[in-house]
Amino acid sequence: MTMMMKMTFVMSIARTTTSSSSSSSTTGTTRYHPRKRRRRQKRFASSRALSSSDSDDTCANITTTTLATTTTMTTMMAMLLMMNFAVEPAEAGQITNYLAAGNYSFLEREYQDLTYAGVSLVDVGTCDGKQCVKVIYDDEKVPFERIMRVYFKHFDPKNASKGQYSEVGEQYKPAVYVNSEKEKTYVNDSLDKLERSRVFGRNLADNWVSNIPVLDAQSVKFEREQDDGKRNVMKTNPKSLEKLSKARDAQFDQLWGFVQFCYERVCGYVRFAPACVGECQEVFPEFLSRNSGVPELEGDVKITGGTYKA
Repeated sequence: MTMMMKMTFVMSIARTTTSSSSSSSTTGTTRYHPRKRRRRQKRFASSRALSSSDSDDTCANITTTTLATTTTMTTMMAMLLMMNFAVEPAEAGQITNYLAAGNYSFLEREYQDLTYAGVSLVDVGTCDGKQCVKVIYDDEKVPFERIMRVYFKHFDPKNASKGQYSEVGEQYKPAVYVNSEKEKTYVNDSLDKLERSRVFGRNLADNWVSNIPVLDAQSVKFEREQDDGKRNVMKTNPKSLEKLSKARDAQFDQLWGFVQFCYERVCGYVRFAPACVGECQEVFPEFLSRNSGVPELEGDVKITGGTYKA
């Protein structure tokens, strides 16, 4: 219920209450007229007494009406306050993070896929000049770690010093904006683990983590995209981003896809994210459980399918 609706509702109650109070007060006033046959003196005396009585009754009516109106207004304000606090509580648990990793349309799509899980808003724009997404979510339903795992799967550390994937320029450089030291520590620790695990390749430049700045979300300058035609492009016009998608899809399939293989003459094994081993699985524990009991890609292995290329 909006504030205007609340005001209209309470004012209608106030008018009804005031009208009832006024009507009751008027009905309760009785006028007395002296008989015509009485003597002039008595009639005059009675008239003076009656005038005095009417004046007292009128004052009493005014006082009663004023008190009723004052009481009604007080009740109205109390009801308004109660409705405001009861109907519109502060949204607890809503967290906002900003994430940059190249063209914002790609991250926009990935986080919109989490709306079923607790993400309430995904918006696009620029963060300190970089293309980014604004993600608002309920951290009791979607933990910060899950928000970051999505990011880690869709950023490119190989080209982080100059942009992302085939997108080159300052506006495409990666960045993560956090709200606390706890979040900052998690991001930095996870990046370090991913670097040491070599999940992104062994030919990656040393200390690529330094190219992924972790910044304060409270001080970010977020400028919302004003052109609605640039929102939801991956849904409304995916063909316009087809060329940019190729490099991203290739990396995702290679790192986070799957492989089918034969091991010691037994075929039908499937392993997910085969390059994610060691400390990488500490960042992505789901792969540790999904690959439980599946042989490693070592020894007598024959790859028969999947997205992974050894």
